[in-house]
Amino acid sequence: MSQPPPPPPGQNSYNSPGNSPYGNSYNPYAQQQPPQGWPVQQPAYPAPYSPVAPARGLSGGRIAAVVAAVVAAVVAAVLVVAGGVWLVAFRGGSHNQAQGGGGSGGGIDAQHHSQGRLVWDKPSPSVPSSAGLKPDPGVWFSGDDVVKTTLSGVTAYNIDNGHEDWTIAAPSGTTCAVSHEAVNDKIAVQYGTRCENVMLIDLSAHRRLWTKPLPSRNGDGSPVEYDYTQIGISGDVVALAWEGDSVAYQIGTDKMLWQLQDGAQCTDKGFAGGTQLIDVIQCGFDGPYHVAKLDPMSGKALWTWDAPAGTSVTNVLSVDPVVVGIAAGSDLITDALAIDASGRTRSQFALDKSKVHIDCPANDLMPCNDVVVDSGTAYIATASAQGNAAQGTYGQVNEVEAIDLSNGQPKWVSRGDKERALEVFAESGNNLLAYMPVSFQSPGAIYRIDTSTGAVTRYVQFSSSTQSGENKAYGVGTGMGLYWYREHFFMAPQQIYAGGSTGTTPVLIAAFH
Repeated sequence: MSQPPPPPPGQNSYNSPGNSPYGNSYNPYAQQQPPQGWPVQQPAYPAPYSPVAPARGLSGGRIAAVVAAVVAAVVAAVLVVAGGVWLVAFRGGSHNQAQGGGGSGGGIDAQHHSQGRLVWDKPSPSVPSSAGLKPDPGVWFSGDDVVKTTLSGVTAYNIDNGHEDWTIAAPSGTTCAVSHEAVNDKIAVQYGTRCENVMLIDLSAHRRLWTKPLPSRNGDGSPVEYDYTQIGISGDVVALAWEGDSVAYQIGTDKMLWQLQDGAQCTDKGFAGGTQLIDVIQCGFDGPYHVAKLDPMSGKALWTWDAPAGTSVTNVLSVDPVVVGIAAGSDLITDALAIDASGRTRSQFALDKSKVHIDCPANDLMPCNDVVVDSGTAYIATASAQGNAAQGTYGQVNEVEAIDLSNGQPKWVSRGDKERALEVFAESGNNLLAYMPVSFQSPGAIYRIDTSTGAVTRYVQFSSSTQSGENKAYGVGTGMGLYWYREHFFMAPQQIYAGGSTGTTPVLIAAFH
């Protein structure tokens, strides 16, 4: 599906002299270097969006509809996302640390079964051939359940036996975009015949809290297209951005907190949530990109980072710490930059497709597969290559590389399996988890990689008795979400192709133990 053209530039209060550091008298981008040889440390530009009141502090000209009484009355809820119990990383991705949800914990148990098997799976629903493919990215964990979006709603399955514990149907149409994170057991799901609505769901209470129609304000009266919506939840706030507009609601009250200003030249490309609310912004047609950390309730920028001239921000690899993907001369990610707590460039490192295996969506900020990020390190799977018999490797193999976020330099490089490439997907304690995919010849396995030394050990070997089911679940592997929760391993595709159970995506979700 091709990317629709960006909205035409509008009028913006920041374009007038005296209101913005991007006015006629000062243009920080004129001093920046081209993508080759980017400086590691960005110049300390003044915060470009804070002077305007009562503006939402970022997005280059958005004056938000901030509800003062709500802001004064609400105390942000305590986040569970960084300190909970489930592991997720969509074969890497942004939320790769133990995260929100209840229960006994999702970390590695040294007594876990050395022999694993497929214990249950669910068939993929059929997608009309006219649709081609349908995004289906939502997977969360709560108590004894794994919760999965379906085309018609959200369903919770018991992790042990796959029993359907509860379902919440979309009131109309089909499901669309989702919040990739669950914060305080709350998730957001976009739905409708045109994806024109959003609903908030409480996973622990098994109920829908509220539904809202998204703003519709095309000046020519034509229907709004809510394509490429990006949703982030942080604290008591859910924020949504789609082509040309964005809005935020308070979860506890369903009240609108702020919205993109009419005619704003700078627009939100998307939000990424969790312990922080991160905003990716573009100013003008084919204009510069920015990244900002927002105060969720007011929408104001706590800091703003300016992407190097001539580049675009394509992906968010991690929310805390902030690591973003940059495209230089391409629509696809070419480099990663870590941003520190004050909004300055911390480090950068290349993501050369010929050397690194990283799978990021073309039209979404998240999730990126085959990359895991913790507070000080990014772990990346290298591209696969034919093994060397003299070195004891035979098939298409690869390595896992640890990148120090303080300087962008390698900490260690670890050789994976001697016959097949590894796909990193999560971290628990001092161990990185990596999946060796199933093949036609033999079943897959899960490896542990010591995050300090890079030492690799096989942790779970899947059984040949369920190899065919593992193969069916994994499919071609591209865009496959991999998860670890309560010593169970899950696979779930992030999009469903036309044909459903008879097409290329036969399984909606599969559980291994």
